Amino acid sequence: RARLTTLDDGFVVDYLDQPEQSGWLYRLFESPRTGECARFAAPGSAQIEYRYADGSVVHITLHFTPVDAARTEVFATLHVAGRRAP
Repeated sequence: RARLTTLDDGFVVDYLDQPEQSGWLYRLFESPRTGECARFAAPGSAQIEYRYADGSVVHITLHFTPVDAARTEVFATLHVAGRRAP
């Protein structure tokens, strides 16, 4: 399930009742998630946020810059708060 909230410059999608992850990366580096959301802001930014039961938060942010009609550059950052990062 997902909840969409529109904003003046984009929108936010909150993902609800997500199943627990089962992959190796999850088992090695994560704990149970309490929330997931994606934010999109015009003209070209997106952020994914993961919140965890232990109070930590991970943000993956992407900024898209058109170079020409066929190419776009992407700048990405990873912000980890309250936990160890690999």
